[in-house]
Amino acid sequence: MIVFIGRETELKKLNSMYASKDFQMLVLYGRRRIGKTTLLNEFSKDKDPIYYTGVESKDEENLKGLGRTAFAYYTGSSAGMAFSSYSDIFDYMTTEIQKRGNDKRQLIILDEYPYMAASAKELSSELQRIIDHEWSHMNIMLILCGSSITFMEEDVLGAKSPLFGRRTAQMDLMPFDYRVSARFVPQYSSEDKAVCYGVTGGVAKYLSMFDPQKSLDENLIEQFFDSAGYFYEEPENMLRQEFRDTSLYFAILHAIGSGSTQVSEISGRTGFGSEKVVQALHRLEAVRIVKRDVPILNEKNKRLSQYVLRDGMFRFWFRFVPRGINAIERGFGKQYYESTVRPFLHEYMGAVFETICQDYIAL
Repeated sequence: MIVFIGRETELKKLNSMYASKDFQMLVLYGRRRIGKTTLLNEFSKDKDPIYYTGVESKDEENLKGLGRTAFAYYTGSSAGMAFSSYSDIFDYMTTEIQKRGNDKRQLIILDEYPYMAASAKELSSELQRIIDHEWSHMNIMLILCGSSITFMEEDVLGAKSPLFGRRTAQMDLMPFDYRVSARFVPQYSSEDKAVCYGVTGGVAKYLSMFDPQKSLDENLIEQFFDSAGYFYEEPENMLRQEFRDTSLYFAILHAIGSGSTQVSEISGRTGFGSEKVVQALHRLEAVRIVKRDVPILNEKNKRLSQYVLRDGMFRFWFRFVPRGINAIERGFGKQYYESTVRPFLHEYMGAVFETICQDYIAL
């Protein structure tokens, strides 16, 4: 049984929007693995939504998929109906909703919306049309959800988007803080809870991979320092989902994890030109894997900026895993962890503890 942890504030907001009889449009976004779909599943479990999850495809797979989903929702069968456009699907949904009357709330969730819009440039314009002409005065709650932060901020919320001004709320889902993260491993000591938070960065999916019945050491060895572990290839998997040239980004992150924090240092260590490195760093900032720290006394001198790993899992992985790959691949991950990782966990946790303190002060 999956236990839903955290997100009480977000869930309360979602239920408040649903309780309204006015049209509501929520834009929900955040990095991959952060828990967006889990939140939507928890919210919608008793609300009978039209729920479609977009897939990464260049053909009409999403058009067909949403059409089948909508038709099956209203008829109980996905056979015998094909829609030629999103406009036709939205018009069909509008007609069916009107048949039922305006008393019943209709929840529509389009998850991974960026995938849908990428394969159909007209989708956002078609949504704008149906919202402006029909849905804006109907008992409908629409949720657009996506993992591409740049797309959601620019192509959905941005001033140039056809959907600009239509949303009634937005949620930028962030990682859990230490207090919520600790609830995933309630039997751990406070120190071990902090380490668990420090190596996952408070990302919901990552926290859920820790078995609270096993010790911290066992979880770290099995998940990070075993070639079959969930986290062993996770950075590369994440980069592959976000970027085409993963080798460039992997090299940059490896350089930062090894202590090269300025553009010139990263460029020298990776062999890539400064301009290319800067462009890649901007993209890594956009997906919230790295962040740029500017010295307070030298805010105008960008050359003194330092790039650090913002994401806790990436920070831990690039600090410890690359040096142990040979041992891990040969089946000596446990020995590598015990000799080269565990003795330095307290040192690694220094920056993490600063974050915990900052979050506590901000309460």
